[in-house]
Amino acid sequence: MSKEISVIITAHNRKRYILDAIRSVLANNFPKDKLEIIVVKNYRDDYIDNEIEKLARLHNINIISLIENDTKLGKKIFTGIKNSQSEIITFLEDDDLYLPSRLRTIATVFSKSKDLIFYHNMIKVLGNKRSRKLTFNYLHDKIISCDKDKLKNWRLLNKTEAKFNLSSMAFKKEILHSWIDIISRINLALDNFFFYVALKEKGCMMIDNEPLTEFRATDKRDYVRDENELLDFKKYIALKFYEDFSLFMNVFEDEPFNEDIKGGMLFWFLEYKVLSKEINISVSLKLRNFLIHILKDKSLIALYLSSLLPFKIRKYLIYRYLV
Repeated sequence: MSKEISVIITAHNRKRYILDAIRSVLANNFPKDKLEIIVVKNYRDDYIDNEIEKLARLHNINIISLIENDTKLGKKIFTGIKNSQSEIITFLEDDDLYLPSRLRTIATVFSKSKDLIFYHNMIKVLGNKRSRKLTFNYLHDKIISCDKDKLKNWRLLNKTEAKFNLSSMAFKKEILHSWIDIISRINLALDNFFFYVALKEKGCMMIDNEPLTEFRATDKRDYVRDENELLDFKKYIALKFYEDFSLFMNVFEDEPFNEDIKGGMLFWFLEYKVLSKEINISVSLKLRNFLIHILKDKSLIALYLSSLLPFKIRKYLIYRYLV
């Protein structure tokens, strides 16, 4: 039976937060007979799986629980989309939470605007001390941008929070289906990718200044045991984001916002270079274009200069400032 909204909840290895994420969806003031929850994780856990079944019975809702062992976040989202039955798809990473009115708001905005293909709401930050470093330009009112206007004003839209946090995004399923194979190839940068898809596809984007998602600013130390592992973890993350943005450069090669994608690719390339004793990746830009993009951004200049230092000095700076 078709539903109105599908929520795809993803988790990889981490078990600490997933039940809270599911409960936050069930606590929404939205009819359960119009809701579908699809949990895609890479593990089986007797306690968690039994609790999910209890929540499903308690709220009289079928929670689809799927296993996807691929490390790519995109493959988990791919699996969720393939198994969804709703016209609207939204997402929730396991360490984030929905506020109680989020799903009703999504249903309302999509029903009122038949041309709407993408929705993004503001976040509230919760978590550890590092959360205060997260700042966004939430000074705008609700933004609705459609078709040619999106591409004309992509730089303005790009300055908002709209390409950050997958748990704040919702899409029309038909749009996602046309990109399903590329989605399955994305390591981590799905929120960026979905923003670029919304810019390219025909239809309207809504960037809402209402906070409807709680974003947990987890410390990277939650994932590792010591500083050596932390360095390897950060290097792995930088490499995977670099791979994603390299893919996006090819996919959106002829789009005006490809300029932003190149900047993202260079950022992650340089971060990987700073973190690595030996570099085994390269950028597909001519030296002139490489330097032009770097000189546009102070953070890229800082990373580039840091990457030229001897590794012993870089390692000191990494542990002093990055980890």
